[in-house]
Amino acid sequence: MRSRAVHRIRPVDTNGRVVDKAIVAALDWHPGDLLSWRVTGGLVLITRPSFGRRGVTKYGHISIPAAVRHAAGIRIHDCVLLAADPDQALLVVYPAEVFDDILARRFAEGAPR
Repeated sequence: MRSRAVHRIRPVDTNGRVVDKAIVAALDWHPGDLLSWRVTGGLVLITRPSFGRRGVTKYGHISIPAAVRHAAGIRIHDCVLLAADPDQALLVVYPAEVFDDILARRFAEGAPR
């Protein structure tokens, strides 16, 4: 069975938001939805519903709180990989450093010896 996952690479804006309407639509998130964030293994895992104070802005942007960004090593203007899994109702944010490590490891494994 083919995955319904949606992937995008997007920058974090000066207000800590990530803008990608395809990700929000794939997860069936709507402006005003509150989200839960958890940092684990260097990744940010975002789910809904929640009792949080922030989430999807009125413009459909995903707001990532400063404490979460700091815990994951995400800085303003960094590009992050967004991996949405609609079947699990989960968005995983890969910080640039983690994404770079994954690509470097994959390249090293595939490089001729």
